[in-house]
Amino acid sequence: MNDLPTAPPAVAAHPKEREHCKILAILHFVYGALAIAAIGAVFLHYSLMSSMLDFQDSMMSDPDIQSELQEVEFENFMSLYSRIMMSIYLGTGFFLLLTGILNILSGVGLLKFRWKGLIYITSGLNCLSIPFGLTLAVFTFLNLAKPEVSRLFERWES
Repeated sequence: MNDLPTAPPAVAAHPKEREHCKILAILHFVYGALAIAAIGAVFLHYSLMSSMLDFQDSMMSDPDIQSELQEVEFENFMSLYSRIMMSIYLGTGFFLLLTGILNILSGVGLLKFRWKGLIYITSGLNCLSIPFGLTLAVFTFLNLAKPEVSRLFERWES
């Protein structure tokens, strides 16, 4: 009559769980590369918008088109608009770069069964990118919650 609770049996890692981590790592690599490549699209969009605004500004400088008072108001508006848009473009580029780097590091962590905290943080950040980032994050959370997978990461945590 032993009232002491017995320790749960050690959970062995199944090859299927290792394969799931490998697939998730590949998906993190692809998602990270796409995020970094998207920075080029942001730069291209900024270039197009900037050239359109320059064309608009040159049209407003024509004395036949607008009066001088409207030109000054337009220049003030365009200055504010340009600063706001530059902030949005820089913020988007920074977010994409951060997401790309963290996803690549998470892919390495999933292959080596290390950095579980970093993988959770990256997956949380991926939840902001709907639908692909959210889907990747949900599958990563579900996979890391399995006891077999947690056992693979435990050998590096101690």
